[in-house]
Amino acid sequence: MQTARPHNLHGKDAAFVKQHFLDSTKERMDFVGDRVCEWDVINHPVAWQGADLLTKEPGLERLDREVFDLARSLSKLPFFVNEDQIFRPGPQSDGTYDYLAALKKDGYPVAGLGNQAHFDESFLPSPMEVLAMTDRFAQVVPKQIITEYDIVTSADEELAADFTRDLMIATFSHPAYHGFLLWGFWEGSHWKPQAASWNRDWSIRPRGQVFLDLIKREWHTRVELVTDKNGKVSWRGFPGWYQADLGEKRQWIEAK
Repeated sequence: MQTARPHNLHGKDAAFVKQHFLDSTKERMDFVGDRVCEWDVINHPVAWQGADLLTKEPGLERLDREVFDLARSLSKLPFFVNEDQIFRPGPQSDGTYDYLAALKKDGYPVAGLGNQAHFDESFLPSPMEVLAMTDRFAQVVPKQIITEYDIVTSADEELAADFTRDLMIATFSHPAYHGFLLWGFWEGSHWKPQAASWNRDWSIRPRGQVFLDLIKREWHTRVELVTDKNGKVSWRGFPGWYQADLGEKRQWIEAK
């Protein structure tokens, strides 16, 4: 559910707006079905003008709960709340915490927090600050995911690369975090071209190289194993999906 009010809803009464969002929720969930592993049910419940739709508009104060109820009737997948500026102490982070705590108190199944994690030089938290804030939100949701990461610096690519590395390591080290998504990667198709990891000519920037080094080398497990007499193998590696090759036979195995 996108909480920002579309232009065509200006001036419409509460009943019309409510029905619009309920219809939109059902349409999207019916179309996608089980082709996803989780749902961002409420987006930006605190930031932007759209947040007022959930708290201040007469007749729409419980619209988010109604969307949750509808989503729960349509899917058994995990439901997430997605918001920005979670790591920065202040009203937006505090408001998101309070919002999640209220949903939990009311019995709504919030499986996790989507942390949009858009950064610039005005605030670049240390790994210790990242972990402390992660611990705080772990009190109200079992999982957290970086959903829209990017960083803008003033022509300081090494700073962007260093911060990307530190943030990825910090979140990877915490059991609450289960994912890390770049909000765009190529300069030719990025909402903030200066935040891309690959240049327009597809040459890689240092921040992109940091990402690849961690994902494809440091946190990548490659083993050759021999099965026991029952055809089973076991290994210790990073959680995720493994490509298992046995001769010409190939399959994917999820390790949790």
